[in-house]
Amino acid sequence: MMQEENKKIKVHVVQHPTVNWMNPFQLIDTGLRAVLGGLFGAYADRREVQAALGANDMLEDDIYLDYRSADELWVDYVADTGDGWHATYSLAWLLAQTELTVENCELPLKRGQLLVMGGDQVYPVASRTAYSERMVGPYQAALPYSNRQAPEILAIPGNHDWYDGLTGFLRLFCQGRWIGGRKTMQNRSYFAVELPHGWWLWGVDIQLESDVDIAQAEYFKYFAKKLTDTDRVILCSPKPTWIEAGDVRLNSKERHEAYLGIQYLEKLITNQGAHVTFMLSGDLHHYAHFHSLSNATHKITAGGGGAFLLGTHELPNELLIDGAAHAVQLDLIQVNPPKSVSRQLRWHNLLFSWHNPAFAVFLATLYSFYAWIWQSSSEFTTKTCSFNVSGCTQTLMENWATLEFVPSNFSNILFKFWSILAHQPTTLGLTALPIVGLILFATGTHNASLPKQMLWGALHGCCHILLAVILLWIIAKINIGWVYPNLNLSSEGVPVQKWLHSLWQIGLFTVQSLLFGFFAGGLLFGLYLIVSNIVARMHADEVFSALHNPNFKNFLRIHITADHLSLYAIKVDKACTRWAISPHVTVLEKRKRWPFIKEWLLEVEEKNETPWFVPDGIEIKAALIEVIRIQNSPESQTSKNEEGDDDEHL
Repeated sequence: MMQEENKKIKVHVVQHPTVNWMNPFQLIDTGLRAVLGGLFGAYADRREVQAALGANDMLEDDIYLDYRSADELWVDYVADTGDGWHATYSLAWLLAQTELTVENCELPLKRGQLLVMGGDQVYPVASRTAYSERMVGPYQAALPYSNRQAPEILAIPGNHDWYDGLTGFLRLFCQGRWIGGRKTMQNRSYFAVELPHGWWLWGVDIQLESDVDIAQAEYFKYFAKKLTDTDRVILCSPKPTWIEAGDVRLNSKERHEAYLGIQYLEKLITNQGAHVTFMLSGDLHHYAHFHSLSNATHKITAGGGGAFLLGTHELPNELLIDGAAHAVQLDLIQVNPPKSVSRQLRWHNLLFSWHNPAFAVFLATLYSFYAWIWQSSSEFTTKTCSFNVSGCTQTLMENWATLEFVPSNFSNILFKFWSILAHQPTTLGLTALPIVGLILFATGTHNASLPKQMLWGALHGCCHILLAVILLWIIAKINIGWVYPNLNLSSEGVPVQKWLHSLWQIGLFTVQSLLFGFFAGGLLFGLYLIVSNIVARMHADEVFSALHNPNFKNFLRIHITADHLSLYAIKVDKACTRWAISPHVTVLEKRKRWPFIKEWLLEVEEKNETPWFVPDGIEIKAALIEVIRIQNSPESQTSKNEEGDDDEHL
C-alpha cells in the first residue's frame, strides 16, 4: 500500500507588536472593557453557568485528568502570554522543543507532556480575534502538530481573560479543541489533576474579585476528600495574592481581603493532612520566589510568558501573612530581572516619546490647544480691558516677546498669565482639566496614601501647565522677536497684530507647539513616572508598561520522578526579533497592516510538527534562574535550592 500523502493546507498568521498601553485609544478601550467585564462578572458569573451545564464535570475530571499511573511526568508552566509576537513566540518556540538545552543545567530538559497556562492568555482584552491572533497563532506556529502522543494543555483565566465575561476562554479551553499540536482537556475554568507519586495540581479561578464561587468550592471539596496526609499540592492561582496579603506596608483590610480565596483552598488541603508545597501564579510580569521555612511552602510568581516586563525592585524582601493560628513569614529568595537592573530600566522613560509616540502626539495636541486658547483669550482681554494692569493692552505673545529668558522675568510671565485666567472663567476651567485628569491618573496607583497621590497628581498637572506657558513664551520670542523683524514686516507697514493672524504665523505656531509638546511633554511625563516611583513608590505598573519591554521572559519546567520533584525556573533575557520561514513552508502572501502588524498566508503540511518560523541567525538563549528540588519521601518536607548564576546573563 502506498503511504498516505501528507496534504497541504493554508493557514493565516498575524504578527502583532507589543501592546502600547499608553496609547490613548488603547487606554480608553481597555478601561471600558474592564468596567464592563467587572459588571458582567458581578451580575452574570459564567462560573455558575459552567456548573449548571456540567453537573458531571467532577466525575469526568476524576477519570480523564489523571496522570498518577505515569512513572515520570514533565509539566510546563507559562503565564501572561498573548502580547507581542516576538516575546510570545520566543517562549512558544522554546516550549515546543522536544528537548531544551538550558545554560547552567547539566542535562537537557524534555518538553512538558502537560502545559499549564497560568492566566491572562491574551492582551490587551479577550476576544475571539485576540485569542486567535495573539495566543493560538504563536503556539500553533511553534507546534503545529504532534507525531507522537499529543501534549495536553490546561489553563486558568486571569483578569484579561475575564474582560469579555470569559466567553473566549470557555470557547477555547473548555470544548476539547486543539491548539496546534496540544489538546485542551478541561470542562471548566478551574481544574484538579492527580499527578504521579503523591502530587496534585490544582488550578483556581478567582474571577475579578479574588473570590471562589459556591460551585467551585464544591468542586474542590470533592477532590480534597481524595487527598491523603502524604500528598502534596501545586496550587495555581491567576494572581499572587500572597504579595498583597503579606506586604506590611499596606493596610490590614487590603491584606486580609486579598488572601481570602486562596486561604480557603489552603485550608481544604491542609484539613486533609496534605501539604501545599507550591503556589504558582502569573499576573506580575517577572519572576519572584518567596519561601517559608516554617511551613516549607514555595510561592512563585512566573508571569514572563510574553507580556511587558514589570519591575522587581518594589517587591519586599519579607512577607508576613496573618493565618488563623499564627503569622507565616516568607523570605524573598530569587527574582528576575535583579532589582538593580529593574531600577536602571526605569530611566528608559526619559525616552518616553520614542516608546509612546501616540501618547506624545496626544500631549503635543494638548500643548498646542492650550497655547492657542491662552493667546486667543488674551486677545479678547485686550479688547475689553478696563483694569489697570501693566501690559493689558498687549496679547500674551506681544508682551512676552519683549521679555528676555532670565529668572526675574518669570514672575512677570506668571502674573500676566494669571491675569488672563482670572478674567476668563472658561479658560480657567479648561486649564484646570489636565490637572484634574492627572490627579485621577495618580490615584489609580497603589503603595501611597490618597492625599499623597492627589498631591503628586496636582504637581504633575501644574508642571505641564507651566511647561506649556514656557512653550508660548519661546514661540513668542521666535515668531515676534526674531521672525517678524527679520522678514522686515515692520518696515513694510505690517503691524504685529496682522502678522499674528496671518496663515504663515498660524502654521508656524502650530508646528512649533506640536514639536515642542511632543518632545518636551513626553520628557516631562516620563520624568514624572521615574521620580514618583523613586520618591513615593507610585506608578510601579505604569513606569514599566510605558516601556512595553519584551525582554526578561520566564517559564517553569517541572519534572516528577519516583524520587523527587524538580522545578526548573528558566529565563530568556532577550526575545528573538528576527524570524525566518521554515523550509517546508510556502509563503503565498505577505502584507503589512498598520501599525507594524504583519500578516502571512502560508501553505503548510497538515501533519508536520516542525515550527513554521525559526530564529533567523539569532539563538534564543534559555538560562537557569534556579532549581527547587523536593524529595518525594513522606518523611522529608524540606527542599534544596540550586541557584543558577543569575548575573552572568543580564
